[in-house]
Amino acid sequence: LGGINTRRTVMFTFVLMGVLCAVSAAIQTARLNSAVTNLGVQNELDVIAAAVIGGTSFAGGIGTITGAVLGAIIMQSLRSGMVLLKVDSPSQDIVVGVVLVTAVAIDASATLIRLYRLDRVRFGARELAQIITASTHQVRHALTALEHEDKRLITHAVEINRLENEADRAHQQAVSSLFAD
Repeated sequence: LGGINTRRTVMFTFVLMGVLCAVSAAIQTARLNSAVTNLGVQNELDVIAAAVIGGTSFAGGIGTITGAVLGAIIMQSLRSGMVLLKVDSPSQDIVVGVVLVTAVAIDASATLIRLYRLDRVRFGARELAQIITASTHQVRHALTALEHEDKRLITHAVEINRLENEADRAHQQAVSSLFAD
C-alpha cells in the first residue's frame, strides 16, 4: 500500500478511539455528577443519520470531518427543536428515521447520477447491475437500522404502558383507602 504501515495506522486508530472514549466519559460524568453504565445506548440511529446528512456515503470513499460535524449539529438541532415543541420521544425517533431514509435515498441517487454520466463513462450491464445492487444495499441498511429502532420504540411503549397501569392501580388504591377511613 505505497509504504503506509497499516499495522501502525490501525493501532493508532484504536488508541485514539480509546483516548476519545475516555475523554467523553469524563465529560459526561462531570456533567451528570454520576457514572452511568448505559449512557449512549441506542444512539446508533442518530449517529448514522448525522454521518449521512454530513455527506458520508455508504458506498465509501466520500466524507469529511466538517461534514460529519455539520451533520451532528443538524441532528442535534432537529432533536432540540422537537423537544422544545414537546414532541414525544417515539415520534422523535420516527422523524429521525425518516430523515435517515431520505438522506440515504438522496445519497444513493447522487451516487447513481455521478456514476451514470454517460458523457464521461459508459457502463456495461454488469457494472450497472453492481451499482444498482450497491444502492439498494444502502437503502436496505438504512431500513434495517430503522426497523431496529422501531423494535426499541415498541419495547419502550410497552414499558410506559405497564408503568402507567401501575400508577393507575396505586392511585386507585390510595383513593379507595382514603374513602374507606
